[in-house]
Amino acid sequence: MIVFALLMSASLALPVAHSQQGKSLLESVIGEPTGNNGYEEYLMAADTLRALGDAPEFLAIKGRVYGWEEPAMSRLESAMHFRPALDLVRAGNRKPVFIPRMDAGFERVERFLWSIPFGELPFAELFAFREVGRAFEAEVYWKFSEGRTAEGTRSIVDCLTFGHNIQSGSLVHYHIGCAIESAMFKQVEQRLQQFSKADANRLEQFADKVLRLPPQHQFAVKREIAHAVHFNDYMFNAFESMLTTWNELPEAEREDLEEQYPLLKLFPEMTLAGRERVKRRVLTFWLQLDLDLAGIFRRPESEWELPGPPKEDAPLNAALSDTVSTWNLSIRRAVEIRTRFRLMRLHALIIQFRWEYDRLPNSLDELKAVKAVKDPLTGGEFVYERDEGSYELYSRGNEDTGRIFLTYRAI
Repeated sequence: MIVFALLMSASLALPVAHSQQGKSLLESVIGEPTGNNGYEEYLMAADTLRALGDAPEFLAIKGRVYGWEEPAMSRLESAMHFRPALDLVRAGNRKPVFIPRMDAGFERVERFLWSIPFGELPFAELFAFREVGRAFEAEVYWKFSEGRTAEGTRSIVDCLTFGHNIQSGSLVHYHIGCAIESAMFKQVEQRLQQFSKADANRLEQFADKVLRLPPQHQFAVKREIAHAVHFNDYMFNAFESMLTTWNELPEAEREDLEEQYPLLKLFPEMTLAGRERVKRRVLTFWLQLDLDLAGIFRRPESEWELPGPPKEDAPLNAALSDTVSTWNLSIRRAVEIRTRFRLMRLHALIIQFRWEYDRLPNSLDELKAVKAVKDPLTGGEFVYERDEGSYELYSRGNEDTGRIFLTYRAI
């Protein structure tokens, strides 16, 4: 669908995004703040961080995250500069979070997309949010390096909350939120030997909280479906208009349009009544999928899959298959993120066991956490392999994911 396609294109080019007409992100996205939406604090945090630009204190943040040459500025001096931005994120985390433009109707979203000046991108704040996530990475580094593990753990949880909260917008919001979470999972894995028992308990409790909630991917897909429903009439009317000048278009342009919208290949052969029937069937499919969505995501992760249109229905397949396939590809990411929260919880339980008994458990059974050791993705248990004073922990995954560790590993 066009809205999703535009957003996916935007996600590939996020590094060059800017707010519109020199406005702050808060002004561009919200206009008049309500004080009741944590997204407003997230935007203010992004504006605060962006205002630093290439100042030495911000380069110090980037340098430590990206491995550049060690800057002369001390950790404390650098932290003082970006702490106000991260405190704004923490304030936003304490409020309900709504993604402003994604809660608008299709007509408003369409007007928003077409109002963006050429060369700029929708949802420009998402690149800035990624920078906020990197500032959290640096804060975690500094706090753990100075032995303040409780504060460092709080920073990890605050950043995970931030990433989780922004995922319920479009699928582009979802993937940016996943990237922020993945960076924090890496921070956790790097510091497994440093967490105190209380730190580990905090990570366990947070993972439990997230896993009790419906996956954010469900709400991102629900918003995509809502825009697909509104886009239905627009798409079919546009196809009707194209037919009047179809033969006048250059062949290469026709082929490009048919590749992007396979239904166009079948349109000239259909009667007007046939096109109307297809349009109604497409609408019915989206509405039924919307009704089925919550049930799909209540299943174990191994069964998360959006149903496609009937294979024998060629027009419906042409209209829907590419979109449903793209959304199903994004489910792989959702499965991996959900599994990593389960792994983080299990790592936290192992750390607490080690503090209590001064050794690693011989097997996961010793944790006495039957629910936590179960892996819904495989139907079995997570794999725990001891190696003298260390261990490996992972999910066997499935054909699509392969093994899943707390952080990505090329195997």
